[in-house]
Order: sequence, then C-alpha cells, then structure tokens
Amino acid sequence: MHWLVVMEGPEGDPTRDEIIDTYIKTVAQVVKSEEKARSKIYTVDTEPYYFAFGVNVFPKLAFKLAGLPRVRWVVVDAYLPLRKGCGAWKL
Repeated sequence: MHWLVVMEGPEGDPTRDEIIDTYIKTVAQVVKSEEKARSKIYTVDTEPYYFAFGVNVFPKLAFKLAGLPRVRWVVVDAYLPLRKGCGAWKL
C-alpha cells in the first residue's frame, strides 16, 4: 500500500539531501536496511513548512512507522504517477 508519512520539521537548516537521508533512515528502522528503504520511498517533499514522503509498505510496517520519533502522521496516500510540475520529486 502507498502511505504518506508526515514528519516534524528538521532542526537547523539542513539541505534537501540531508532531509531525504532522514526519510531513508526513518524507513530503514522498519525495513531493516537503507538500501531497501530507498527502494520503498517513491516521492519526497522537503519544503520549508511541509516535510513528508510517500512510501510503499505493508500496513503492519506503516503502523510501526507511525510510532517512530519525529513522525507526525502516517495516512493512506492516493498514489498517482508523478508528472512534471506536480510539486513532488521522485527520489
């Protein structure tokens, strides 16, 4: 299933790559490897006021994600293939 994971904003002023690395490490806590986590994330948002990513995992893992530090919400995502100009970036 596709899930939208909304995170608390990062401390300081991290780069886009640092924010994405945080997303990968968050997912890796439930899928057990950063390589596998990277393959599960299908979109990222690193805007100054909205920090979220889309992840394709089973519901059991989504519930585990919801219990991790700095995760605000995990909700079912209405997944749509990315199109240029939609405001999201493919990882």
